[in-house]
Amino acid sequence: MSSSRRGISRLLPLRRFAGSATSSTTPSPSPSSPGAPRNSRSGARSSSSCLRRKTEIKLLYVAYPPLVAGIDELVTVPYRQFTYPPEVARLRRWFDSNGLAPATGLQRPVFDELTGLIYRTIRYNRREESGVQSPVTTLDLASGSCRDMAVLMIETARAMGFRARFVSGYLESENSKVGRGSTHAWAGIYLPDLGWTGYDPSIGRRIGPGHVAVGVSHHPRGVMPVTGGFTGYAGVGSSLLVTISTKRLPPP
Repeated sequence: MSSSRRGISRLLPLRRFAGSATSSTTPSPSPSSPGAPRNSRSGARSSSSCLRRKTEIKLLYVAYPPLVAGIDELVTVPYRQFTYPPEVARLRRWFDSNGLAPATGLQRPVFDELTGLIYRTIRYNRREESGVQSPVTTLDLASGSCRDMAVLMIETARAMGFRARFVSGYLESENSKVGRGSTHAWAGIYLPDLGWTGYDPSIGRRIGPGHVAVGVSHHPRGVMPVTGGFTGYAGVGSSLLVTISTKRLPPP
């Protein structure tokens, strides 16, 4: 089996965080999951819990329109391209109806607000199916996996005029500490003067030290971790079993 990454993607440093993954031959689906940040439950999250989270983390105010020039504008062109062009108008109506429409010259924590909105209104669902839902499908179902919520945020940010990318990696959780972690996905938004900033709508806030980024791409397909094929006798199957564990390293 060969391992490859497609699209505009790159490996990122793990900072002071260690993660390990071991695999043995058994392709079982590897749905993205935030580990155990919340249970899969029906109904929207209360706005009070989101407000409590916001009081714990300083809001990041963003100016509009985003002024990106020079080499930054050149290298971020792919991250402005819509993955689902026919759905852009619906996304613009959605964020406008929720009071998130950007205004020229105004600074506001629009992406902290967007992260909280998705967290409150989209129910987490650990989907076994491969691939991602379109943003409108996620809105209509009011449910999705972490990768579906990431795509919803990415396409919405692009509809606002910002560059955005899909990030794949791992999230430290009680499961990952005992070797039962799984892949996770979130959104990266390019903010002038600040660079790429991560937001995780599946937990309703910006990313922290427990997020371990492995690959990034302008398209979700660009960070598929493993691809390959099998040649051999008829009737012989193949499967893949992956275990993931995380461990924090002491400060330098």
